[in-house]
Amino acid sequence: MKNSCRFLGLLCILTLVSICIQGDISQSSKITSDFVQQDLANATVTISYQKTDAAGNKETQILYEGPYQTEYELVKPIVEPTEVSISLQLTKHADAMTIKTVIDAGSDIHFTYKDNLPRENRFLLVGAANQVTDPKNKFSISGDLTFLNIDLDGSTTVELVGIVNDEDGNRQGKQWGPVLIKDNSFLILGDVAAPTSATLLFRGKHNTTAPVILEPGSEYVVDMLGNQTQELSITGGLGYHDTLVESWQQSVKYITQIEAYATEYDQFLERQKSGKPEPALSHDEAIGSSEDSTGWIAPAEGCEAVDVQERDIPKSSESTPRYVALQLDAREIRNETLKKIAEGDGDRWARYLAFEMFPYASEDYDSRLAVLQSLAAEFNHKFVAEYFAPRIKNLEQASIVAKNEAKLIPGQKVPDFTLPTYEGSEVSLYTLLARNDMVLIDFWATWCGPCIAALPKLKSLHSEYTEETFEIVSVSVDHTIQEWKKGVAEYSLPWVNLGEAQGWDGSVSTMYGITYLPKSFLVDSQGCIYKKDIRPAALEEYLSTRYSLSDSLETPEKKSEGSG
Repeated sequence: MKNSCRFLGLLCILTLVSICIQGDISQSSKITSDFVQQDLANATVTISYQKTDAAGNKETQILYEGPYQTEYELVKPIVEPTEVSISLQLTKHADAMTIKTVIDAGSDIHFTYKDNLPRENRFLLVGAANQVTDPKNKFSISGDLTFLNIDLDGSTTVELVGIVNDEDGNRQGKQWGPVLIKDNSFLILGDVAAPTSATLLFRGKHNTTAPVILEPGSEYVVDMLGNQTQELSITGGLGYHDTLVESWQQSVKYITQIEAYATEYDQFLERQKSGKPEPALSHDEAIGSSEDSTGWIAPAEGCEAVDVQERDIPKSSESTPRYVALQLDAREIRNETLKKIAEGDGDRWARYLAFEMFPYASEDYDSRLAVLQSLAAEFNHKFVAEYFAPRIKNLEQASIVAKNEAKLIPGQKVPDFTLPTYEGSEVSLYTLLARNDMVLIDFWATWCGPCIAALPKLKSLHSEYTEETFEIVSVSVDHTIQEWKKGVAEYSLPWVNLGEAQGWDGSVSTMYGITYLPKSFLVDSQGCIYKKDIRPAALEEYLSTRYSLSDSLETPEKKSEGSG
């Protein structure tokens, strides 16, 4: 009986020891890197994490610090998801490169240093990247890219970038990866608390992007889209990804269009190699056809003499490759789907995410404003105050500026304004115009390199044509009067210098639609615009033509004495 008890007791002890050993094995994390390269002989690797005590103070905990090698033993095991930093310092005085990843029980982390990759991606994870700190909100994106028929190993990276939002309006840029593709495959693990618009980026032997709506619990797979490989698809998401991405990307219409684009693009590359000419676009494919927008506006009263034929009217571009037109058509299928969602009355997050995927042209301020103003009524005050309100304000200003800029074309009149001169007196623009035949209204700033580079030529033209009553009126877009006056003095500007000095949002800048510099208007004494955004070389040619002396204006020769 005693022997039996002893046997059972020993068996229990051995079982317990076995369980403990197995537990230690299952709990251990494996961290490895590629074979030590010659240029890493003096490199140092540091693996650490931040520990926060009860008082909220953070302290760095070192798990490993030593030479770059193939395997790394941590000073203590990690048994729960912990974000760690893996840093590589090539030499004692070099800046450290850092990888962020999550280690937990049983993790298998592999990293490498590749000097053939772009500098920002030379130190990175291989095969898989894990950034899951909240398992209940976990998502995964994986892909076997063998179908590309390209060996991507060691040369192509994948990373995921997006903007994380929450109900309170907090927004934060987020990056998952990059990870170096291994065996033509990759895996990215992360977590999001709410649906998030993101983009998967491939860089290297195959450069492309793929949109995705990240959602907790989703398992996404990257695959072919139709019978082409220029664009990849991501499937497997839950409701929002299906609504905002798969709804248009997996449609027959879109796949047909993207296949046509990919075929034409491949043919374009072949023609480039062989030197063959590009085929002309058909009428329906022509981009910016003049039939779609004539750009004609009757000259303002008193401006009939202006040659309005020189306006920049959109025309069909014979040099535009056909694949670009096909790609734009595919893009429009996507955009129209997203616009309907953004402008509809459905789920607010679906509408918001559709808007965040940029389906509108950048200059379509009114449509973007309408969507934002509608969405602002659907979210809480903090979200509206921190996110919607600033964007609505900016779009309202941009809309006004764009409309003003569009009206100021050759044949129309510039608006009047009054600003202080460098000497301190106030003067109106039309008072200055009335004293001269032609005036160049030149918007500039002391920080504008091209503006400064143009000054010597403008000084030369100002001096040469002063007697013909050609004048330059410069308007500063600097942010302070001090900056403007310092610039006028430093560059010894000899013409009329006016200073609004309120940046882009000044009333005159807004009135003239100023969104970039240099910006100029060549006008006559009545304020009629003759040229817009004219550069010094073109201005010299125009002034030379306008003020050339004809034979009838030449001084007649004196008659000799005794002549009849």
